[in-house]
Amino acid sequence: MVISRNFQGLFESLNETVVLSLPKLKENAIKINFTGSHEYKTVYKQEPLLPFAASEVFNAPIHRWRRLTALDENCKAAYEITFDVKGSNLDFRPGDTIGIIPQNSQSDVDNLLEHLNINDLADINYTISTDAGKKGVKVPPHIPVESTLRHILTYCVDLRGVLKKLFLLSLSMHTKDASEKRILEYFSSKEGSIAYTTHILNERICLLDILSIFTSCKPPIGLILEYLPRLLPRPYSIANSDHENSFIKVCFSVMDIGNNRKGVTTGWLEDIIIKHDNCDLEERMKNMNISNVETKI
Repeated sequence: MVISRNFQGLFESLNETVVLSLPKLKENAIKINFTGSHEYKTVYKQEPLLPFAASEVFNAPIHRWRRLTALDENCKAAYEITFDVKGSNLDFRPGDTIGIIPQNSQSDVDNLLEHLNINDLADINYTISTDAGKKGVKVPPHIPVESTLRHILTYCVDLRGVLKKLFLLSLSMHTKDASEKRILEYFSSKEGSIAYTTHILNERICLLDILSIFTSCKPPIGLILEYLPRLLPRPYSIANSDHENSFIKVCFSVMDIGNNRKGVTTGWLEDIIIKHDNCDLEERMKNMNISNVETKI
């Protein structure tokens, strides 16, 4: 078993004889049934509303972009992106906020599917149901009752979301290695509260990190969908006036959030730019029209 240096001390010091005070755990009640169909279809029980939304979702093409900082590995990348919002009827002023709806990276989704050994099910339609014998059990409103796993993991759930203690305890129930199981239980316990704050919250450890560290943890996909939070829009300030009412400009820097990762939205937007940029280094400093790419705002 390979253990991250951050957790090595915990594995070595945790006394197996210590009785842990664990929260009460509910059984996973979400049932996923695969239909065998590859026909792409996404159906919600009720279309989920976006919190704090003051307008309908608008698919805005990226009209133009430019890099604001030098092309230097020691210089944080910062960009200005112009969205084409013609026909949206958005009323805005400089400093107003728009929400950009991101998507999880393809590599993150692929890594999760591979770890759970469900690559062959990723693009097959499913239906979701709940255990009729359990009262008060509901499918989270942001989870489609019909769709594909790839769609959900890309667009619906936040793979970088905060791991709550109950989620960690549920993950421990599907961890074969005894030492790995014990440390996940410790993070979930009253006795492990300080360790949970220090090693999970402060280090921004997400599900992807847990599965890469605790390699024997193989939870069912239904459990993951039950606990992962919704992938929500990220707010950005508008940097131009409504005199240019057909366009909205935002500026952002690409953040390194640790664990060799970039921000969900900023990393995604930068990937869009890079994929459509076949110029040399000098040309990459100039504006470029990539209006065939749409972003939800």
